[in-house]
Amino acid sequence: MEIVAETTTEEGSQQSITFGGRGSGPGQFTRPTRVVVSSRNEIFVADHVNHRVQVYSMKGAYLRHFQTTVPGLARQMLSAEDIAIDGQDNLWVLGTVYVVFVNTRVVQYSKFGQGLATFETQRDRSFGGIAVDLRNGHVIVTRPSNRSVLIFQPDGSLVRKFGEKKSAVSQYVAVNKDGNILMSFGVFAHVYNETGQFLFSFADPGSSNGVLMGAMGIGTDRSGHILVADNWYKRVSMFTSSGQFVRHVATGLKMVKYIAVGPKGQLVLTNAADATVTVYPSY
Repeated sequence: MEIVAETTTEEGSQQSITFGGRGSGPGQFTRPTRVVVSSRNEIFVADHVNHRVQVYSMKGAYLRHFQTTVPGLARQMLSAEDIAIDGQDNLWVLGTVYVVFVNTRVVQYSKFGQGLATFETQRDRSFGGIAVDLRNGHVIVTRPSNRSVLIFQPDGSLVRKFGEKKSAVSQYVAVNKDGNILMSFGVFAHVYNETGQFLFSFADPGSSNGVLMGAMGIGTDRSGHILVADNWYKRVSMFTSSGQFVRHVATGLKMVKYIAVGPKGQLVLTNAADATVTVYPSY
C-alpha cells in the first residue's frame, strides 16, 4: 500500500507518503515499532512480530529486509522492540530472545543485515528503548520496569547506570547532539546529561500551546530542535533544545507512536492504528 495525500502543518499543506499496512509479506508490518533514517535517506522500520527490519526509500518504495537473527545463537530470532542508528549507518536493535530463559539483548547489524555484535542487557522480558550517542558511540538502553538507564560501550561493557525509584524512565528515548538524553511518556518530557544528572522537564500540563497528554516518540534534528509525538492530541510538536514550545509540525494524525528525522529535514513516523509509516518531505 502506498498513498500520496495532502496533509496540513502550521506551515501549510504539503504532500505526504504513507506506506505499509498490516500483514507479513514484503512491504507490510504486523507491528511496526520504531523507525530510523540513514545518512543515505533509507528508512529502516523494526517489524516486531515478523522478526525483521524492513528498508524503504523516502518515496515509500520497498527496498529489502533482513531477519533479526542473533549472532552466535543459531536459529534464535530477536523480537525487535526498538531500533537506533549510529554514525556509520549501522543499526542497533533492542529486543527479546528465548534461550532457555527470556532475555533482552542488543544486536548490532550492518545496513544490509549482517550481524556484527550482540550483548545481553537483562534476563527478563522488560520492554525498553535504545538510542546511540553519535559523539562517542555509546549505546543507551532504558529499563522502565526498574526505572534505570544503562549506558554501554559498543562492545557491551557497561559505562554507567543511573536512575532511582522516583525517576521517570521511558521506552521513548533519544540523544541530542550534545549527548543529553531525552525521554518522553504521557504528560512529561525530561532531559538528563550523559552522566545522569537531571537537567529539566518541559511541556508540563501548566503550559499553553506545548502541553503533552499522550507523549510517545521523541527525536531531535540537526538544529537541536526536539520533536515529540503526542498520541492523545494526534500531533507532532517542536520544542527548542531548552524545551520552549515552537509549533506543531503535523496535526490530525492517527495513532502516531515513533518519529525520526531524515538528513534533508524529512519527518518520518509510524502509525500503530493501521501499521503504516508516513513520510513528510519537510516540516
